[in-house]
Amino acid sequence: MYEAGSWNELYPTQNLVNAYETTNGMLVTDPDNTLYDDQNPYANRDLRFYQSIVYNGSEWEGNIMSMVTNTVDDSKSGLCKPVLGKARCGYGPRKFIEELPTSTNLYGGYAQDNYWPFFRYAEILLNYAEAQNEALGASDQSVYDAVNDIRARAGLP
Repeated sequence: MYEAGSWNELYPTQNLVNAYETTNGMLVTDPDNTLYDDQNPYANRDLRFYQSIVYNGSEWEGNIMSMVTNTVDDSKSGLCKPVLGKARCGYGPRKFIEELPTSTNLYGGYAQDNYWPFFRYAEILLNYAEAQNEALGASDQSVYDAVNDIRARAGLP
């Protein structure tokens, strides 16, 4: 296991992780969700979860990640308990982060620059769908096409 350290300030919270549904479209907090198992909380999740979150046991840059676990602290916003030098919420960001081989040594240490999108194409499509829906008073096929373009890219039906 690779011990996950962190210098960044991007820590996905438990609230964000819980917002990802299981493959049946139900929230993990729904008591009727038969796909969610709190003993195996990362199984059967929406594909976007695996594209966005580094979690305990996930693979990152050829390593199985050992993230800080048992970090729930109700006094902290977002259910995080700070631990110096670790992913403070037990999760790390995967989305928008370039995955590099562990042998990469940038700038004399292990670091990288990331170019963050200011406006994602998915946002353009969603804005279009919302505006078209409001303008027409009902959805037309172009609204469904815009939303389905986003879902198809994420591997969703």
